[in-house]
Amino acid sequence: KPLDFTSERHAAGMRWELPLHLLDPFHFTARGECVMCVPRSRTSEQLLQRIAAAVARGCSRRAMTMRPHLQLLDAQFYERELRPLLARWLLLLLLKLGVKQIDEEEMLGWLEHGRSPPEVKASALKRHVWQVKLLNLSHDLLTTTLPFVLSKVDRVSYGLLSADQVERTKRESGGGPVPTS
Repeated sequence: KPLDFTSERHAAGMRWELPLHLLDPFHFTARGECVMCVPRSRTSEQLLQRIAAAVARGCSRRAMTMRPHLQLLDAQFYERELRPLLARWLLLLLLKLGVKQIDEEEMLGWLEHGRSPPEVKASALKRHVWQVKLLNLSHDLLTTTLPFVLSKVDRVSYGLLSADQVERTKRESGGGPVPTS
């Protein structure tokens, strides 16, 4: 059965809100602003700062780059440094949405490693199918989709920049070279 949140009043629009929520810390890192689908709190602010610091470490270690845009260069770095922080970031949204049939540590285990909760709690979750769908989609986004998206080079590597775009980019970056791969 296809993943469909349209009939679930708690989860309407989640197919789009979850990935945008996951991208929000990277927007914060690059631009210093955040849309924040979760309430502003000390926890959310600290988590954003920790993700920004991890991205900065990634850039200094050449596991990530900010030029020509934010890009993941080392999948191991994502697994070790970013995924645990992003799982906690995602947890904030899931809690706001009312996913509460399992505790936070079990949710983090599900998000990061795909571990389902113990049988007793799994039976409780069966009554709340939308929560299982959210957890599964969140796990897939966190472990597969997001690292794939972050590692994309954009149009530059495909040779899709016109000569005018290359010249404009050189002017805007102070005459520096334009990456072509």
